[in-house]
Amino acid sequence: MINKVNKTKKKVIAMEAGRYGVYYRLAFPVFNKKGEYFGVFEFGININYILDTFNQNYDFKSILLLKKNIFNIIYENNKNITYSSYSNDYYSIESDINHLCTCKSSTLCSCTTSPVCNCKGNKGCNCMSSTIKDNAPTIIENNDNSNIIFTVSTIKNISNKEIGKVLFIKNLNYYRDTIDMIKHISIISAIILLFLSFYLMKKIFNNYINIINSYQSKLEIKNRTLLKLVNIDHLTKIHNRKSIETILIKELKRAKRYKHKLSVIIFDIDNFKNINDTYGHNTGDKVLKNISKVVTATIRETDYFGRWGGEEFIVISTETSLEKALLVAEKIRNSIYEHDFEEAEKVSCSIGVAQFTSEDTHQTIVHNADTALYQAKNSGKNKVVAYNNIVSY
Repeated sequence: MINKVNKTKKKVIAMEAGRYGVYYRLAFPVFNKKGEYFGVFEFGININYILDTFNQNYDFKSILLLKKNIFNIIYENNKNITYSSYSNDYYSIESDINHLCTCKSSTLCSCTTSPVCNCKGNKGCNCMSSTIKDNAPTIIENNDNSNIIFTVSTIKNISNKEIGKVLFIKNLNYYRDTIDMIKHISIISAIILLFLSFYLMKKIFNNYINIINSYQSKLEIKNRTLLKLVNIDHLTKIHNRKSIETILIKELKRAKRYKHKLSVIIFDIDNFKNINDTYGHNTGDKVLKNISKVVTATIRETDYFGRWGGEEFIVISTETSLEKALLVAEKIRNSIYEHDFEEAEKVSCSIGVAQFTSEDTHQTIVHNADTALYQAKNSGKNKVVAYNNIVSY
């Protein structure tokens, strides 16, 4: 079940016969606040709890039949389980050893103390056998005892393969002493009530699951909204510094692990203070917004773009050498310089480029690109400079 949830990221519901027993299992995918898949939340209801509930409320005795190959898995870790060989295919697992046989035999009626059969040996004992069919009640007559036995449910695993059955037994001695009409009506009513109870339990359980799913969906929407607000710069609508720095750390680890090339491009708007002083801060904000749109349209889909602070921006070029990153940087510089900013005068930018080495951390590669940026500023602005001034446009 966990493997399936990990693969599909959707809830899975099924019966499970494992090392510690038989459970009605539910597994849900779990996501963290960033919307990243975190793992699986799994819980289950032990089938004995369900059977005991019906035993107490309706005075039905229950039998859990498991395929022998499935039972062997459980028995390996639970040697104290009381069981009987019900047929060639099934073992009977008894949660209450006082009301079923405790011997290891081919049928439940071959032991001497069974209250279901209440016979000494097999002679004259019309007991339960492997021929009982699903949903087909069978009346068992033995001396002074009458019992009805029927299959309540066929248990299937996550692959929709049968792993066992649940049988219920009801003593009919009380009804046998009344007229046949009342006896049959009572039996039918009990069976209908039993199936109705199962239906209602399933209905309630499904409603409960739907409520959980509804709340989970609303929570996921809120988480995505909050995540967007936390990671996006409110003015330019691109990654803010915290977000782009997190991405840089992740991409550096990936580049180091797989020995990929990676380059960082940092650029700063030339004379941005003059734009604010001359045209006002509203025009300055418009310039920042337009630059964000121009660069977003210029870079590749595999690149990451964020606002580093003020009028300074950063581009992370994954799987990109220094030479190719310089071409990207020159394209950015030219796109900004050629763009018509309407209210503001001609806008240019200075750009620094650095390539990741195995010695670098996210702080050092940013520092290297920043150093190249200041070289571009000091050598006349509106330029692209590689770290250590290897290449200059």
